[in-house]
This record gives sequence, C-alpha cells and structure tokens, in this order.
Amino acid sequence: MKKQPERTAQTKAALSDAFWSLYRVKPIEKITVKEVADGAGVYRSTFYLYFNSIYDILAEIEADVLDEWEGMFKENFLNGTGGSSDIVSIAASFFETKGEYLAVLLSPAGDPSFAQNIKDNLRQKGYSLLKIEDNTEIRLIYEFFLSGILGLLSRWFREGKPISAVQAATLSRRMMSENIIDIVREHSAVQFSL
Repeated sequence: MKKQPERTAQTKAALSDAFWSLYRVKPIEKITVKEVADGAGVYRSTFYLYFNSIYDILAEIEADVLDEWEGMFKENFLNGTGGSSDIVSIAASFFETKGEYLAVLLSPAGDPSFAQNIKDNLRQKGYSLLKIEDNTEIRLIYEFFLSGILGLLSRWFREGKPISAVQAATLSRRMMSENIIDIVREHSAVQFSL
C-alpha cells in the first residue's frame, strides 16, 4: 500500500517537531525513539519508516538549515546585491528567520560539526567570489572572522535579541574595522585603561 504524500509529510514533520522540542532542552544522547514517537503521536515502528535513528533527524534538520543558508547566501550575496561586508547583514537576517534552530545548533550543547559546516560553506563561497587562493593565513583570517560572526549572532539570539539585527550587524562591522578596545570602552559602564 502506498503512503499518501500529504500524510507522509505531516508524519515526518511531526517527528521532527517532537525531536526538536526535546533537543532544545536535553542532550541528544538522552533522547529516545520512544519519546520522539510519543511526542509525534505515532508508534515506534512508524518512526523507523522515516528515520534510522535520532541522529538522522538531527542530520536532516541541520541539512535543511544549511540549505536555507545556501539559498539566502546565493540570493543576497552572489547575485551582486551585496558585497563582502554584507556577509554580516546576511548572517543577521538568517538568524532572524532561523535563530531558534541556530541558537541551539551553535550552542555548546549543539553539534560542533554544524558550526564547522557553516564556516566551511562560507569559506568556499568567499574564496570563489573574491578569487582568493587558499593558504594558511587566509584560513586563519576566515576562521577568526566567521567564528566571531557566528559567536556574536548566537549570543545575540540566546539573549533574546536585545538589540536589532541592524545594530548587531553594525557592531560586528565596527569590530572588524576599528580598535576593539575603543569599542569596549565606549559600551562599558566602567572605564578602564591598559
């Protein structure tokens, strides 16, 4: 008997949603197939029609987020509407739409390979767009730049977006172009000297 496509999509989405509601609050090692199936309102055997393991759901969610990142990047950066300095704005916009997922996936409790996948994706696109040849210094520069952006935006989202996405992007740009100590002094209630 063939599955109905709408029903299949609904069941798969219910399983993903049930998994996500658990993953947001507990480590993946502590999540069971039974919990996910119960949360989706299906039997364990139904779970296995769609996924081989809990890790398969996580991998699918990560792949979906990365696909959306790829689409946003192509739409806003590669088509000539943005420049290299706009990568921060694109990332901030992406956090606006996918922040719930990114804040968890990029958190200390998330999958470390996910952050590396985003950085690798950005690095490859940047090299291609800017016609940069790979070398040790360029890899270090990109690692510093991309880790900083992802860290800033992850913290921004986890703290409830206390400033606007535009303000977060502006602050990030300033940190890349100005003396960071001056920026810290400007925003600090306590003045200090070095």
